[in-house]
Amino acid sequence: MMIDAATIAGARAFPIEDELARRGIKLRGAVERSGPCPVCGGADRFSVNVRKQIFNCRGCQRGGDVIAMVELLDGCGFGQTVETLVGESPRKVNHAPREQPRQSAEDYEKRQAAKASYPMAASLADRWLAGGALPPRICRRPRPSTIRR
Repeated sequence: MMIDAATIAGARAFPIEDELARRGIKLRGAVERSGPCPVCGGADRFSVNVRKQIFNCRGCQRGGDVIAMVELLDGCGFGQTVETLVGESPRKVNHAPREQPRQSAEDYEKRQAAKASYPMAASLADRWLAGGALPPRICRRPRPSTIRR
């Protein structure tokens, strides 16, 4: 389906705060509004900047303009989103909060191998944090003649 440029421009021009009000989404704040994400939940993951006309969800890891926000909220494609913004009422879709994917055993093993191969694994800071003793030369106070001013 081809959508003409004027229709897309009309959808982009739709104020993001009007779309939030039309859907009954209430957020705290005046310019930088925040609150729970309608898709993934959370306390303050979802934020909208009405001056810049953009949104961001740290839980869904998505952000963008009003078109991207409607795509996220409705779970639909670009064409349906543009149609929703330029005239039709939005589809009502109930979203249950998504569960975070569990880390697989293979991913865990890869991360542990990467940590073990990290070149700073035996650094002085790691030894100190592990409760090990530091070499005496490190613990000495510098002589006043070696301090630069």
